[in-house]
Amino acid sequence: MKKLFCPLPWSHLGVKNNGTLRMCSHSQSAGTGNTVLHQDGKRLYLENLDTVDVLNCETLKQVRRDFLKGEFPTQCNRCKMEKEAGYRSRDEWETLRHQEFFTPEMAYANTKEDGTLKESKILSVDLRVGNQCNLRCVMCFPGESTRWYRDYKEILQETHFGVDGVKYDLDLKNADFDWSRSEDKVASLIKAGKYIEKIKFGGGEPLMIKYCTNLVEKLVEAGYSKNIELEYSINLTIFPDKLWDLWKNFKTVKFCCSIDGPGEANEAIRYPTKWSTVVDSLKMLDDTPSNMVVFTSTTINMLSYEHWADLMLWIDAQKYKKINADVYSFSATHPVYKPQYMNIGIMEQENFNIITNKLFSKVNKSTSNQKTAMLGKIDYYKNLYNDLKFTDNVDLYRKQFATRFDRFATNQKQDWHKIFPYASSLVEKWKN
Repeated sequence: MKKLFCPLPWSHLGVKNNGTLRMCSHSQSAGTGNTVLHQDGKRLYLENLDTVDVLNCETLKQVRRDFLKGEFPTQCNRCKMEKEAGYRSRDEWETLRHQEFFTPEMAYANTKEDGTLKESKILSVDLRVGNQCNLRCVMCFPGESTRWYRDYKEILQETHFGVDGVKYDLDLKNADFDWSRSEDKVASLIKAGKYIEKIKFGGGEPLMIKYCTNLVEKLVEAGYSKNIELEYSINLTIFPDKLWDLWKNFKTVKFCCSIDGPGEANEAIRYPTKWSTVVDSLKMLDDTPSNMVVFTSTTINMLSYEHWADLMLWIDAQKYKKINADVYSFSATHPVYKPQYMNIGIMEQENFNIITNKLFSKVNKSTSNQKTAMLGKIDYYKNLYNDLKFTDNVDLYRKQFATRFDRFATNQKQDWHKIFPYASSLVEKWKN
């Protein structure tokens, strides 16, 4: 029988915007609140890399013990759910990505019964390098975008937001999401990076955070870059000239391009993006050097879902040479778990089926040679919906969606009832 496995609890480190260490970004979506790493009952931060063998912290030892018993850890509930829905979950594609240099056999041979690693090596890191961003995406919040500070109270009617149990107000001076400004913390990360094979940068918008560029410079100076793959989650609005020369020094540079709908839909969801900028940026990236890989990524949420087929068909119609050439099953997607009012699981089955059937119909009527891949993706969300479907507090989340839908539209001076016609019909239904 094939053993349950994911290489990340053996080799990976996640760093949040506030410098807290976590297992991985997918574990954050499990909804269990235990993604943060602990040792001796204390939360671990980036600066602890100098004094603590982080991969052998009590959190990761327990996770590995669960894997050794053939059980999904609670932190891995998202992957378990996606696997059951027929999707190639992260544990599977990470295992595939690691297969040349870190196999399950190597991992288990390096693990004691209590989950301790005999030899501890960090092979990949996921760095959220701050919350500085030029966009205010509707499914985001101030902990991930500085653009949200101005509008959070107006749209959500709230004066505070929380991150890992810590409460923050809407004064930017009180934020602590800029660990990458600290030379000591960056030095700790570089020192721990001797064996790193991959770094994924998130934000905020990593390409506009100058300290993220400084970190890349230091990796080049340390002589590690030629063996490292970089991946950036980007919003397609900014590309600093300085980085192009630095990127030449890396083994591979990947761009995960966030795009949630064609035209006005993307401008509304990823406000205040201009569609023409997105189109021009994709054309430019399609003509980049051979060490660069480019793919699109769509968040599946209450607004983007009704436009998803149109977006996939638009991407396919561009006939890109490079974009999505190496991505499994045509482009990438991930469901929005939080905020809950943007989760497609708040829809009633009947409403969800109506949109899903329209997506199937549009793709089936097309002449795209990617039709099978597109239909497979829609079918996956049809299955996943059964796990996402809310039973608790669903009326609250529907009410929030209805009231905030209008506040977003007013704030952004856009006609959301025209841009999102099906979501608009639910708003009218859920207002009361």
